[in-house]
Order: sequence, then C-alpha cells, then structure tokens
Amino acid sequence: MAQGVRKGFFYSSIGQVVSAVFIFLFQIILGRKLPAAEFGMLNIMYSLVSSFAVILNAGPRDVLIRNVSFYLAQNKKGYAGYIIKLSYTFYIIFSMIFILVFAILSKWTTYRFFDGHYLYLIIFLIGTILLAGFRITLSLSEAHREFHFFALINILFSLFLFLGMIIYLIIPEGFGLNGLMWTIGLSPLLPALICAIIGKNRGWFPASERFEIKGIYILFISLSIINFLDMFLFRSGSIVIKLYGKDVGNTIAGLFNYVFVPVSAIRTLMIALFASIFPNISNALGAGNFRQAKHYIKRGIQFVSVVSVSLTLFFYLTGPLLMKLLYKKTTGPGRMDFLLVSLFVSFLLMGRLGNRVLIALGKAKYTLIALLTGLTIIFLMPVLFKSSLLRGVEISLTTGTLIYSLIELIFILIFIRNLPSTRKEEPNNEQQVPED
Repeated sequence: MAQGVRKGFFYSSIGQVVSAVFIFLFQIILGRKLPAAEFGMLNIMYSLVSSFAVILNAGPRDVLIRNVSFYLAQNKKGYAGYIIKLSYTFYIIFSMIFILVFAILSKWTTYRFFDGHYLYLIIFLIGTILLAGFRITLSLSEAHREFHFFALINILFSLFLFLGMIIYLIIPEGFGLNGLMWTIGLSPLLPALICAIIGKNRGWFPASERFEIKGIYILFISLSIINFLDMFLFRSGSIVIKLYGKDVGNTIAGLFNYVFVPVSAIRTLMIALFASIFPNISNALGAGNFRQAKHYIKRGIQFVSVVSVSLTLFFYLTGPLLMKLLYKKTTGPGRMDFLLVSLFVSFLLMGRLGNRVLIALGKAKYTLIALLTGLTIIFLMPVLFKSSLLRGVEISLTTGTLIYSLIELIFILIFIRNLPSTRKEEPNNEQQVPED
C-alpha cells in the first residue's frame, strides 16, 4: 500500500537508524583497530565506490522514482513499466562506459588513489556496479511508496558491512585490509537479489507500454551528472585531501574521518526524509495537487533547518569528548574541526533537500549550477591553506556547501511562487521534464 510523507518518513527512519548504527559501528570500531593510514585507505575506497555508484544509478533512479510515481498517480501502469525498463537499460549502458573509462585510466587511478594496488581497482569497479544496481532496484520501493520494504532492505545492506567487520575482528590476520575492501565491494549483492524477488511478488515490475516522452534521454544523463556531483561533494573531503596531501594524504584523511564519520551519521537518518518527500512531491504534482506539493516543500525546509542547528551545536559542544569516547584519543582533531565539519554536513543536507525539490519541480538545471559552483570552491580553495591541509579542506567544504544550498533555496523560492495555489481538476497527461 502506498504511504505518504509521514508514514514513509517513519518507516524510512527506522531503516535508516538501524542501518546507521551498523555503518557507524563499522566505521568507529575499525577507526580504533586500524592504523590511521589503513583507516584512511578504507574510507577512500568507501568514498570512491559511493561517489561513482551515483553516476551509474542516480539518473536512472531519479527518473524512475519521479516518473513512476507521476504515472501511477494517473493510473498509467504501462507507462510506469516503460520508465522502469528504460532505467535499467541506461544503468547497463552507464556501467559499460564506466568500465571502459577506468580501463583506460587504470594506471593513473591505481597509483593516485590505491597506492599501486590493482586488486583495489578491481574491487572498486565491482563494488561500484553492484552498489548502483542495488540502489536502482531499491528505488522501486520508493516509487511505489512502500517504504517499509525500503527500510528492511537498507538494513540488510548495512548488516552485511557489519558482518564483514565481525569477521575481521575474529581473524584479523587472515581477513585483513583486503577482506574489508571486499566487504565494501560485495555487500550490495545479496540485498539487491532479495529486493528484486520482493519487487516481483509485489508487482513493482508492471508490463511495459512504450510511449514517446520528450527529453527523457537528456533527463537520464543530466540527473546522473547532478546526483554524481552531489554524492561526490559529500565524499569530497577524503578525495581532496588525497589529491593535495600526497605522501601524508592517507594519514590526514584518517584524521578527517575521525570527525566526519560521527557527524555524517545524521545524513543517513535524513535520507529517510529525502526518500519519502521526493516521490510524494512528484505524486502530488502528477495528481495536480499543487497545494500539497507546496506543503511538503515548506515542511521539509523547516525540518532540515531545525536538525542542522541542533547538529552543529551538539557536535561543537561534545566534539573532544566524542574523540575520547569513540576512538580513545585525546589528541588530534578538536572542537573547531567538529564545528566546521558539522556546518559542512548541515549545509549539505539543505542542499540535498533543494536537489530533491528542484528535480521534482522539473528544474534540474538549476541544481546543476549550484553544485558546480560549490565543487569549484571546494577543489580550488585548499591552495590558500598550505600550512594546514586539514583545516583548509574543512573551511573549503563549509564554504562550498553554503553557497550550494543558498543558490538552490533562492531558485526554490522563485519557482514555488509560480505554482498555482489550488488543485487542478484534470491533471496534465503530458510528462513534465526538466527544461535542461
């Protein structure tokens, strides 16, 4: 049964909280057990897999969620089935291009990010493709607004990461860093298969009815780029440090992640809001219920604002204590590091909400402008802080995401003013796609 924002947020929150606990323990316990350089390398792998999986799945995933929700509101299941078929087709095409690109860049990638370990490059390729396939399949539960399944399958995914850590703790010498890398690479496989089986039984794969939809191919590509940039921005801390840090990059990345891991845990919970609000805004627009769409947008902005202020105050006040409790360390990152990273994550959350809203409104190109501006700042600004790379990257991340979120909020305010205040009696049967 389809669920609204409140019930969807409730179910998604349960899944995200439990999932966050498993991932949090995975990161924190390994942060204690692994040397800083190995912990940094593990997080570089996790960041790269997470970031590049987005460019393979996020375009197909967002097209699937937005359009399937839109057409189900109009009871056009055949059109919804055609969108699902197109989404998987583009995922396969993007995956083949991804393999080709990194086959060409294999030497540079291996020595720049994996310290010459070609095995890690292979794990990166496998893990990225599997994670992308898992996310697309999971998005069927969002499009059909059956968020209890979204929660359950998310928990299974994080559980497999956690089990890999347990094996490492039992046989650290035999499993080692390579085993942890394979855990990251293979953890999406079984949850994706389980999700597909559930989807088949629940009718998430309706028969396809081909139809012409203007701009759909451009939409797949543009949303893939937008969501890749958004995830890349979230994971850019370790990557920027590695690019600028050279020989000490792994160690500095490890120090950064001592702060980033606990602070970023709040994003995992907020994904529950994004997962529930996006298909419901699209469904409201498809049904011509513009007042309801405006309500979802307003409440989403208010909720993220409250969470962001609370997050920043909490981590600023408790940062040094958390370092001691979580990692048993009394030296290293301090209160200012927690403040800057908290602000970075807070602005990122608002930017991510803006991303969801603008795509649902059919204004994807404006979130692209905001993302490119923010990333330009993040990757260029660290050159101004040669004496302290860690602090420079933190300031760059905070500044870049602030600009990113502000640009999106300005565009959202402009566009929602132009939405009608009343419900349309006859929904428009033509698909609304971004103007990009």
